Amino acid sequence: MKRNSQNEIMNSLQAITLFRGIYRRVAKRLDVDPSYVSRVARGERRAAFVTEALEKEFRRAMGKARLYDGRSIPVAL
Repeated sequence: MKRNSQNEIMNSLQAITLFRGIYRRVAKRLDVDPSYVSRVARGERRAAFVTEALEKEFRRAMGKARLYDGRSIPVAL
């Protein structure tokens, strides 16, 4: 089994930290309830402004974790 380098582990931990609270951050920015953001993310509700804000926050978090190059979202929301 290949061992992860300390740098890879730190990058993974940073990514986890950045994604924790993403619904809360988006909800606060949009002045809506975090559960509403969660429902939009799961496809139970539709709201373009929430989807756009989630995509923006997702790209920001991916960029900070150095997992996003600024060209396209690697995973569809």
